[in-house]
Amino acid sequence: MMTNIRSGEAILAMIHPIYKRRYVPSTDPFVGCRIGCRFCYYRWGPMADLFQPGATLRKLVDAEGYWKALRDSRLVVPGDIVIFCARSDFSMPENRLVFMRFISTYYDPSTKPLKFLLLQRAPWSARDWKALGGYENIIFGTTITPEAAQKGFNRIWDDAQIRGLREMREAGCPPERISLELGPILPDTVEAAIEIAHALAREGIIKFLTYRGASVGGYGDYRAEWENLRQKGFWREEVSYTYFDGKGDVPHEYYRLKNHIPRETEELFLKETSGLPIRIYRHTGHLYAREWGASVAITRNNRLRAEMLPYARPRTLQEVNEVLEREFGITADVNVEEVREAPSRDGSTIPVPPGVLFRLHRPGTEDVAHAIGARMGIGVLFTEFRNQPSPADLDWYFGEGWLVPPESLR
Repeated sequence: MMTNIRSGEAILAMIHPIYKRRYVPSTDPFVGCRIGCRFCYYRWGPMADLFQPGATLRKLVDAEGYWKALRDSRLVVPGDIVIFCARSDFSMPENRLVFMRFISTYYDPSTKPLKFLLLQRAPWSARDWKALGGYENIIFGTTITPEAAQKGFNRIWDDAQIRGLREMREAGCPPERISLELGPILPDTVEAAIEIAHALAREGIIKFLTYRGASVGGYGDYRAEWENLRQKGFWREEVSYTYFDGKGDVPHEYYRLKNHIPRETEELFLKETSGLPIRIYRHTGHLYAREWGASVAITRNNRLRAEMLPYARPRTLQEVNEVLEREFGITADVNVEEVREAPSRDGSTIPVPPGVLFRLHRPGTEDVAHAIGARMGIGVLFTEFRNQPSPADLDWYFGEGWLVPPESLR
């Protein structure tokens, strides 16, 4: 089944509890979700049958195996925020049972301290706070897609989600432990997005939110489904999304459109929410660092992300080499150089402060760059880079300890 899949990330998504890292690790004990959002990433690939009403979820690990994966994989570093249910939903009872057993029985913060961002699109409730609020390292995350039910994207109503968050607050949940992603924000739903932000801010339900745009992609030919979403106003046209492979810009293997909001739509949203007593983020990297104190990488797609420089923690070349060898098994025979200027997307050059950006002369991926970068608070570039691991790269993922081999978790 997997021999025709050219993405190692797609393979990991089907077989491993940790399948990618973008600033923070994305994890699940099960694959699948019965909510069936029409725009869900996972409907455009080999797992499509698992993301629809009535689906039987695919079990990857039990509670003990989940802890082993976190504890023993180098892609997860101490102090991380770990996303739980990145390709599922915490409202699925299978996920809840595993997480409750994991957090109460197996998780050992003295071995690897972590915070957990639980993702649930279905409404939260006071019962959830009573069951989980005592664990201070848990953050309650949700995505509200404005007018999703009205537009036929899913069956989750905005007002039900708002009521659920209100219940959580009334039951005692601090707003700092509620993480809201608002979106995708579309040209014909931006007014609803503004109303939602105002309602949640006015009642003191949230202290911050991240707003998101539309994404379209797939492993295979999904033009018919994309066109259906286009007819519903989900997207208008493709916008190039690339990464730097060490030699030049390369189109992303999956995305045709990534987190995109039309300029006039974004400007309207920001104008109408600018006076609210909440902090508004465009990208989650800033959220993790500013709100929860997470150490984050300052690169994306093998390029410096200049706006992330304030989060950098300068290191000497000797420090970097020592941590690479001691904690990541990358020995001194790998050439590591400090980078003092980086190209911007418009072709100009960005000066880089000392000790915050380093280039490794070896193959690497976004997963690895973000694990190393988060551990040291720096940016990591590779001379041979793939945004997603290839199927062949999984051999060194497992061999070098970036991920625990899946067979050892069962």
